Amino acid sequence: MKFVANLLLFLICNIIGFVIGPALYAFLVLKHGMIDYSAASDKLANIETLYMLRVQGTWLICMLFSFSSFFLKSRWKLVFVSLPVILPTILGIAMILSAATTGG
Repeated sequence: MKFVANLLLFLICNIIGFVIGPALYAFLVLKHGMIDYSAASDKLANIETLYMLRVQGTWLICMLFSFSSFFLKSRWKLVFVSLPVILPTILGIAMILSAATTGG
């Protein structure tokens, strides 16, 4: 039963971590218009692609780290299993704020 609880925690954290990147982009950029696409910039044209690649790449690496939570017994288990939620969120917000303040 303990393995099933650990597996569910692993799956839930990774699903949330996978969805949080596109959800942040949709909420902050598309809904609230934090990045002005009318400015003529080559970086702005590719900001969505770069954002998705970086955030989802970070999620993938964090997912591999969270897999190690199955082999840990201490409180580090919760730290490693929560990495796919925390790090892509921080990276996504930082990238959006950086693009919004510098124009790309």
